[in-house]
Amino acid sequence: MKKLIVLGLAALGMAILLGGCTESVTYTYEDMLGEWDFPDGSHISVMQADDDPSAKKLDIHWTADNTEYFVMADGTASGATFTGKFAYSETDVTDPNNQILIIYYGDDPDEPLKDVTITLSLENGKLKAVCTGDQPIGGETFTLGTL
Repeated sequence: MKKLIVLGLAALGMAILLGGCTESVTYTYEDMLGEWDFPDGSHISVMQADDDPSAKKLDIHWTADNTEYFVMADGTASGATFTGKFAYSETDVTDPNNQILIIYYGDDPDEPLKDVTITLSLENGKLKAVCTGDQPIGGETFTLGTL
């Protein structure tokens, strides 16, 4: 009888342990292709060149502290991690004429294009983008993006 109880408890314990496991899904950059809108008004375009699928592109638009940013990045991807170079613009959203503060194209040898790595993931079908690298995009995280 003790063996039956021990076996029953062991089976119940295994069922609980295995039932709590979730299957891990691995996504690629290609799984994220599209136009993603975020609850705070940010937008990310995840793209790749038609003629060269290895050439990846990300456009990211967001607003922080009365400044609207637009980053244009070109690079490559490994899995769902984008690594590349970017140019950007900044606009003062409080200016009634919506004047651009900075346009940074990276075409000046003294100020080359900036570096960025962006890790993309899907959480419950919503895009998350974690950015590291040069400012202004370095340190930004975007969550809950929808197609």
